[in-house]
Amino acid sequence: MSVNGELIEMAVPYWLDLTKWKFIIKIMAQQSLKGESLTTEKISNICAIAPTILSSNMKFLRTLNIITPDSKGSQIILTEDGIEFGQSLIDQNPVRENEILTKLLKSRLKTIVDFCDAQKQLNSLNFDRLFEQIKFFAEIKNVPNQARNTDRNYAKGIYDVIEMLVETKIVDESLHPSKNEVTFVKNPDNTVDRTQAHVPTTCQQDWLTKFFTALEKTTLQKLEMSFIIGNVVGNAHESSVMRIAKFLEICDKEGNLLENYEKLRYYSTNEFKTNLTEIIKQKYSKSIKDIDLTNTTKTNLASVFMREYALGKDKAERAVNVFTQLCRIAEINLSEDIFEKPKSEQKLSPKSTNKHIVKPIQVTDDLRKKTQSEIIAMNNGFIINIRINIDAKDPESFKNSLNFIRELKKDTNTSELDVQIPQENINSTS
Repeated sequence: MSVNGELIEMAVPYWLDLTKWKFIIKIMAQQSLKGESLTTEKISNICAIAPTILSSNMKFLRTLNIITPDSKGSQIILTEDGIEFGQSLIDQNPVRENEILTKLLKSRLKTIVDFCDAQKQLNSLNFDRLFEQIKFFAEIKNVPNQARNTDRNYAKGIYDVIEMLVETKIVDESLHPSKNEVTFVKNPDNTVDRTQAHVPTTCQQDWLTKFFTALEKTTLQKLEMSFIIGNVVGNAHESSVMRIAKFLEICDKEGNLLENYEKLRYYSTNEFKTNLTEIIKQKYSKSIKDIDLTNTTKTNLASVFMREYALGKDKAERAVNVFTQLCRIAEINLSEDIFEKPKSEQKLSPKSTNKHIVKPIQVTDDLRKKTQSEIIAMNNGFIINIRINIDAKDPESFKNSLNFIRELKKDTNTSELDVQIPQENINSTS
């Protein structure tokens, strides 16, 4: 692809969603501004992303002029545009971020932007046409029997590019990938139709529990992926939790909080269950309005999801699982066939053993005499001694820190936990 006489190798992100892609650029900018060297190994460790995945995205970073053309795994160099874009992410300045991204898309993906403008003038721009055009310019091969005949990791990358075009208002909101997601459903003759999915299909109940608990304990201005990473699932499945939040209309696609955020902030109260029940019934009304949930089977419910949401069998079953998990949390009555306790709640059989289950032990004088670095494994438990070193710049700070630890000792002295402050460990300062 040629732009102003310069030959640019067109590429799309690989595997990453747009949020993770921006997170990588933010980390790169932070490290670069500190004067730190950038390598694939270092950035992958910080971002908790496999080096192979990061390497696969280098081509797109070069396409958008985020990194220099000669950047490689052993030495990644951000361009001025890359630094500027990264700084806008660090500053959490969406206006500036949008301005820079718009400039990069119009200059570096000019062929795609021109295609969009031409199709809009003809009133013929649609999601399928835009998807295929990006796929063509990026030279992505067809993969039969996958959604849109495209490898799902590259398809996600094309979705990222389209989402950028929507975000910068180069194309209309109706072309957002979330409104045009494609899956498969097999016909009786084994042919495959493309269908659209609108319900979440991936999330575990403990993620949801942690998420709602975190909402209760924290006052947010905006729901961001970093909040989910830090409080719910770490840097692995945060996108699944964010999709649930958007589906339940806790936030919009930009993370701006909506009315349901306040309704679901009281996890420990009956009000939370009442509100969640209403939201579930509203969001799943298409599938459950004519069903008695106390007298149906998981198979029947999956069949309804397949029909109402145009899902394939596997995705419908996963969507039912997410629905069931939400119902458990809201304590909505379900049939025994649907209401299966998650494995984490199932009791261990008498024959089963779990080496990680230990009983607490009483702290005796003999155990207190052990050295502070020892961890002593016991038949029925273990004891861990923790040493706290106070690094104070002046006697007053040292005294305040010591008083804080003494208060902590008062709060934590129980039969299960004993906190001691040996006199020999209190070093005076002058």
